[in-house]
Amino acid sequence: MKNKMGGGVFLPILLFVLWSGCSLAEEVFRYNPALVSNSSGESRVFNFVAYGDTEKRPEVHKEFVEAILDMNPELVLNTGDLVSRGDSKRDWDEFWEIIGELANEIPYYTVRGNHDTGKRNYYQERFAPPNDSGTDLYYSFDHKNAHFIALDTNIPYESGSTQHDWLVKDLSTTNAQHVFVFFHHPLFSIRKRRSNNERFITAFHELFVERGVRAAFCGHDHLYYRTIRDGVTYATTAAGGAKLADVDTLTYRILKTTLGERSITLSSCL
Repeated sequence: MKNKMGGGVFLPILLFVLWSGCSLAEEVFRYNPALVSNSSGESRVFNFVAYGDTEKRPEVHKEFVEAILDMNPELVLNTGDLVSRGDSKRDWDEFWEIIGELANEIPYYTVRGNHDTGKRNYYQERFAPPNDSGTDLYYSFDHKNAHFIALDTNIPYESGSTQHDWLVKDLSTTNAQHVFVFFHHPLFSIRKRRSNNERFITAFHELFVERGVRAAFCGHDHLYYRTIRDGVTYATTAAGGAKLADVDTLTYRILKTTLGERSITLSSCL
């Protein structure tokens, strides 16, 4: 995601003000690297992080930025709700002031959350996709042996929609060893007064299973949740500044994914 505000590109994740390392690390997929060609000879080992919902508490977001710099991931996925008010120039200016140096050093890819929408289209003005694979609001890109897909769940996404048709085509044409998808609204939820979103499940889950998606990263619920459904890992990032949801034993967290030579490990970092 290119920064239209000038300077370099990209950025960070989801974590808490006192970062004490990663816990709850779990191997979520194991594979045979010999089955995958690597003619370029480059290392297939790398890590990336995911976070979202930074629309409140800028002081927390600032702490995230410092910790992300220490972690030094190769790229970052932001699952949306960057700001509180999509039509507020002040909110967007504050966001860019916080990420500052980091956005020029680490590739940062984002999707729109419901708070990022607005009549003034500030999101589209300040972000541009990294290539012409899709549109200003959904796109895909490759990094080493992985393919990443960014979706916008604020616009039509159901089967038959332009975005869904694009997604089907994109998934059918990639030859990457690993496929990851990220978007704002989760398919599966444990938040009180919310439930699994059957419309999203109908639109995406079977397709993800058929096309071998390794993991999907979402936000919106302001809590950390991970579940594996039919071989696909779904991870909801806890809030990156927004108020945490009303469930027990909650804290801000970073989601760090490490692609090793033989496995994929998802770590929840405090």
